[in-house]
Amino acid sequence: MANHEYEYRALILLLASIGSILLVGNRLNATFAGGEGLLTHACAQADEKMYCRGDDISTFTESSPLHLVLGTADIWLDENTELEIIDGREGQETVNLLQGRMVVDGELMIATREILTTVSGTTSMVHYSWLNELEIAAIDGETMVTFDDQQIALSNQAIKINTLSYVQKEIIFNPEDSSRSSFYKTVLK
Repeated sequence: MANHEYEYRALILLLASIGSILLVGNRLNATFAGGEGLLTHACAQADEKMYCRGDDISTFTESSPLHLVLGTADIWLDENTELEIIDGREGQETVNLLQGRMVVDGELMIATREILTTVSGTTSMVHYSWLNELEIAAIDGETMVTFDDQQIALSNQAIKINTLSYVQKEIIFNPEDSSRSSFYKTVLK
């Protein structure tokens, strides 16, 4: 009888182990668990420096525009800008614009508080964190802005959104008239 009890417990342990491995494999999208395979996170590259998932990138007053490459996107950060790399998996590249001004050319998702901006083209974004405002200007291509169960598609348009109340209004974006026209002149060639 003791022999059967030992075999029964060993079988239960084996099945629990296999189940655990499959659950973890499924969560990690592993092929042995029916997924497409583990996707590694790419890092953003700026000159010789790499920024990976979880890294904060900050620029300072009177700094030159910082150019990053993440996936298929070129990202330029203006002075006094803070950005965090959230996801570097292929096709899911996401950053968090904490504050400041950036221009994106390519495909990228930008989280800003509870607002998700999906860029396919060239877009300028300015997050005035102390004012709870976000300006999004679709310069070329499509930009989708998602917040509070709403989606706004932008094409050659610009909007300003309050990041707390989600009140938005259309604005005029003219990089030559911007207080940071020198930044736009450098990055929008």
